[in-house]
Amino acid sequence: MDLPTWINAGAAVVSLVGAAFSWWRSNLSKQAREQARLDKEAAQAATIQADASQRQAETAKTVAEQSARQGVEQLQRLDEMTTSLNQIVQALRESGARPDVVGFPADAPSGRRFIERAGKAMLVIKNNSAAPFHVEHVRNRDQFARVELNDDFIIPPFGQKSFFALEAWGYPFPDHLVLDEVGSDEPTYLAIPR
Repeated sequence: MDLPTWINAGAAVVSLVGAAFSWWRSNLSKQAREQARLDKEAAQAATIQADASQRQAETAKTVAEQSARQGVEQLQRLDEMTTSLNQIVQALRESGARPDVVGFPADAPSGRRFIERAGKAMLVIKNNSAAPFHVEHVRNRDQFARVELNDDFIIPPFGQKSFFALEAWGYPFPDHLVLDEVGSDEPTYLAIPR
């Protein structure tokens, strides 16, 4: 073989190696482009997620600030109410007056003790006084068809006692429940509401 043939063969081998290198580089370039595209999409998704997280954080911060403001406002209102109630209590102490007690409104029947209906057969004796109401005997038990109220009971100050009583044909409720109170010579008459 002569020299020009060798040169042609060498040029062919160099061209073949160059073509292979070019194909390899092209293939790497496609993979690099694909990886770059995937990285770009991942970066965009991360940016969107970061923006959403930032918005959530801002919303949470706003809600926390509003809750803190409302809490401070409620504390201020409670302080104002406490101050107002303390002033009322102080004024009542100075005047010696006694406010209505829960369960005993100002329009309750007159007297310190009275009966209210709690149902058709359920009655309640209410003690609207600062002293206990100590009963030793129910005087007119025989005027009821049936009454479930023991002798010798105590109703605490501003307390109440429920009892069961039945009316029957020929045995309507009497007008009053007559009780003997400890320490009193006279019986206590409590009107029975109709």
